[in-house]
Amino acid sequence: MTERISRKELKKPDEFFNVVQQAIQWVFAHRRVLILGLLAVVLAVLASSAWKWYKLNQEKKASILFVDARKAVSGETKSNPSDKGAKNYDSALEKLTQIRKEYAATNTACVAAYFIGELNLKAEKYKQARDSFKSYLDEAGQNGEMVVYALEGIGISYENEGKPQQAVDYFRRMTEPPFDLEPDRGMYHLARLQEKEGKSVEAKDAYQQILSKHPNTIFIQEIQQRLASLESRADVSPKEAQPETKPTPQSEQSEKTPQKATEDRG
Repeated sequence: MTERISRKELKKPDEFFNVVQQAIQWVFAHRRVLILGLLAVVLAVLASSAWKWYKLNQEKKASILFVDARKAVSGETKSNPSDKGAKNYDSALEKLTQIRKEYAATNTACVAAYFIGELNLKAEKYKQARDSFKSYLDEAGQNGEMVVYALEGIGISYENEGKPQQAVDYFRRMTEPPFDLEPDRGMYHLARLQEKEGKSVEAKDAYQQILSKHPNTIFIQEIQQRLASLESRADVSPKEAQPETKPTPQSEQSEKTPQKATEDRG
């Protein structure tokens, strides 16, 4: 028995075509707006792609300069990379400064600020070193790879200028969150300053505390030597004791400085 099709069901196809027709008419009526919207989307995609390409290109150019600067620091020559000649700090500083000026928006420029601080520290240009380290801290934020060493560099620059209290402030920051990634480093410098100021008992306790809390510290050899020196001085009468000569900035930097620290990290 054949089923009867109701009028309502017969009207369904007509309703579908009506909806399609209305949609086509709406698109036709608003075609200008739709075309402009589509063009805006295409232009936005193109602009985003162009910006990404520009940033990558800038980063690439900055990285090339940075590699050249590192080669100048190591004394590597272009003709023979294995030949380690005289280190050219001036050339390295020039290239790093160029990165900061011409490619300021790149990540490489941020890293360059740190190494400019290192080179100025080596050259005993302490104010310039601090400015560069602080620029790195501002740009890298608390999660920067070398924030601990930047704080250390600032502390050493103040110490070498004969400003121990300012140095203490920065060394102490290395032992407190969020910069306590290597707290033994800050503790070592604080203990060393106490020893330098003649506070032998406090320095000895501080060194022993480092060994107790951080038995694998990279400063273990230096600490053991300093403890032995403090013990030997305690056994010498005041009349026999010799005044400790003030170390020069270079000899102070020969201890674990930020540059040495970055080399250790490879």
